[in-house]
Amino acid sequence: MRFYHTLFAKLFVSFFILFTVLLLFLGWITYRNSASSLNQQLNNEAESTFNRNFKVLSIYLSDLNRMSDAIAMSSVVSDFLKNRSESAYYASFPKMDDIINSANSIRPENTGITLVSSNQFVYYYGYSLNRDNDNFSRFDWLPKETALQDNAYVTPLHLRPYSNLNSGQKVFSFVRKLHSIDLRATGLLVIDFDLDALSRLFAADPAFSANESGDSLRFYIQDQQGTIVYPHSEAQHDLPRDLSKYRLVQRTEPMTGWTMSAYFLENKWYEPVYDIRKIFVSAIIVSLIIGAVASLFISTRFSRPIKQLRLLMKEVEQGNFDEQFRITAKDEIGLLGIGYNKMVRKIKDLIELVYTEQNHKRIAEVAALQAQINPHFLYNTLESINSLARQSKEKDISKMIVLLGKLLRISISSFEELVPFSKELEYLRLYLEIHKLRLKKQISYTIQVEEEIYDLYTVKWIFQPILENAIMHGLDPKQSEGCIEVMGWIDDDVVWIVIQDYGVGMDSDKLKPLQEALENDYGQLSKKQEHIGLFNVQARIKYHFGDRYGITLDSEINRGMKVTIMLPRREHG
Repeated sequence: MRFYHTLFAKLFVSFFILFTVLLLFLGWITYRNSASSLNQQLNNEAESTFNRNFKVLSIYLSDLNRMSDAIAMSSVVSDFLKNRSESAYYASFPKMDDIINSANSIRPENTGITLVSSNQFVYYYGYSLNRDNDNFSRFDWLPKETALQDNAYVTPLHLRPYSNLNSGQKVFSFVRKLHSIDLRATGLLVIDFDLDALSRLFAADPAFSANESGDSLRFYIQDQQGTIVYPHSEAQHDLPRDLSKYRLVQRTEPMTGWTMSAYFLENKWYEPVYDIRKIFVSAIIVSLIIGAVASLFISTRFSRPIKQLRLLMKEVEQGNFDEQFRITAKDEIGLLGIGYNKMVRKIKDLIELVYTEQNHKRIAEVAALQAQINPHFLYNTLESINSLARQSKEKDISKMIVLLGKLLRISISSFEELVPFSKELEYLRLYLEIHKLRLKKQISYTIQVEEEIYDLYTVKWIFQPILENAIMHGLDPKQSEGCIEVMGWIDDDVVWIVIQDYGVGMDSDKLKPLQEALENDYGQLSKKQEHIGLFNVQARIKYHFGDRYGITLDSEINRGMKVTIMLPRREHG
């Protein structure tokens, strides 16, 4: 037997596959849930950090709006916007300083505040104005006054040529159009902030400060033209070229048009998820090894007794019935071993029994061969008697001897249990002819059997006991002539034979117990002497064909006995 056909191999593969599938399924479910939970946690953390800092930027811009509101609602500023006199222009500076200084407390980190009226008067605060470059209308970074309307605007990064000391400094500016109280004059409010203002703004958040340390989570802010305004370090302006490995989150601030972006390298950010995956893979590999060892142990434990049984069966095939299976467990395998031991003992007993029966059969065959001499001797003797009867002109004796010889030949011509109806009916006819000669009073008989029945088969010697019972118990006690009728027909798969004698009959007190005995206790009553012929026929029919078939009796006093025989339709012996 090849290894993969063995029970051990099948058990091992089955246990290992079952264990592996179950382990992989549970591991996959656990990993997926854990990874999904951690992934969601990381995403929420990134989203929370991004939203927090976006809110900081929005609050910062909201503060600038409050500054501009405080300035716009001042009557001093309104007078400045309406002023057309140069002397009044210079005289307004002290009052303007007070107003601007108060508003400046909201966001003092600016690098300068400028107010330009539509009459081309320029007020400056927090820096030294370069009068040679104070024409703000020519700066391309500054939108046209007509385009501003009432909305605030944050400019892209630009230089400050209007400053004496820091003309080359890059700043971004908060710009708002202002109106006088009577709405007759307008002007522009410009609040400058250097790039470090954003660094100071986001310094409290560790995620933004991490940009400086090269952490995987990075933020940047772009103005309307896509220029990075934060972080302003030139080394960190370079974005990764291949963004497929990065995750990018962006949002645009509606008032400024600035875009805040956060990106991170997924492999770095999701490193805890990958660590969990490595742990699970390692755990699964270790578990598979343990499962393989466990499957090996279980398969060996279950297959060893089966293998022992297989080896014992080979011993039995060689004729050794003395080996017994050693019972070590009380489970199904133990019961199988007990059954095997009983089977071997039974086979051994049966072999011994068959051996004994074969010896008896050989002895019986020898006896049968010897007994064959007797019928030949009997035939020769009957022929001699027949010759003497014919010489003495005793025709009845001669006829009876011929009939008896034929009857004897039919009786011993076959040892088969099933015989054709033709032979059984011929035996019946010869038997009736002998009794016609034997009885002193006249006896007659009729045989009316369908032709098809003659070619069918039945149990032999079932008619003679019934006829003997009819003659001895029905016709012999009768003082007058007697008659016997034999009828036979086929109904579907059943053959019906009726033997009716017109003898003395039987009363119901005797008939009923006999009927019950034939129906229920034919096997035991066949050993008794009374009516042994009927019980013998009943037992042999039922043993051969089943309980459905057999004989039934019907009788009345002085009207005879009717025996009905029910047999199956058998077309072969």
